[in-house]
Amino acid sequence: MRHYEYKLPGDKKWVITFRLKSKRFPPGTEIRAVITDRDGTLLDCWEIPIDKDGKPLIRKRSLKEWAKTP
Repeated sequence: MRHYEYKLPGDKKWVITFRLKSKRFPPGTEIRAVITDRDGTLLDCWEIPIDKDGKPLIRKRSLKEWAKTP
């Protein structure tokens, strides 16, 4: 199962969501994609960058391609 987690600047807790496309975030927000199995065991996790407008960069490329981009 794939879900996303984000932490706003100054917050200590991660917020879990299943959709990011319609959201905008302030600069300094940490966003990551998380892949788990049915039992909740973590299989993979990577950061998602945000553009200058605050949108997550997940369109037109797979999430793993963005994770590999330096």
